[in-house]
Amino acid sequence: MREALDEGRLTLDEYDDRVKVAYAASTYDDLNALLCDIPTQTGVLEIRPPSGRRMPAGPPQTATPVRTPRPAPRVRRIPLALSILWTIWAGIVAINVAVWLIVIVTTGHGLYPWPIWVAGPTGAALLAVTIGIQAIRNRPED
Repeated sequence: MREALDEGRLTLDEYDDRVKVAYAASTYDDLNALLCDIPTQTGVLEIRPPSGRRMPAGPPQTATPVRTPRPAPRVRRIPLALSILWTIWAGIVAINVAVWLIVIVTTGHGLYPWPIWVAGPTGAALLAVTIGIQAIRNRPED
């Protein structure tokens, strides 16, 4: 079930509901009922008992998988890769500004604002890429 969650074949709510039912299961058939409707590339998922070990026989229970409608995938305003790049840019600029401020405070006089040469060109390039990607994403489809 964890692989199905990681691959997007189950939502987090579906996974949570199935885990609750799995912990309450008393037979392998109960566990296999949780897996029967998860699509796979290889066919049917099945849990088999380890050789030489048996699960205690309990009253027959029918575990029906809990089905919840899948919500539509959320579309990010800015793609994750761009968000990461903007975060890295902001961190680098913050470090440079902090060094510049420390030098100003420790020397006692003003310095040329050199962090603009770190922030300006890279920020402009990143902004151009972001605007281009947003224009492509917001373009009406044919």
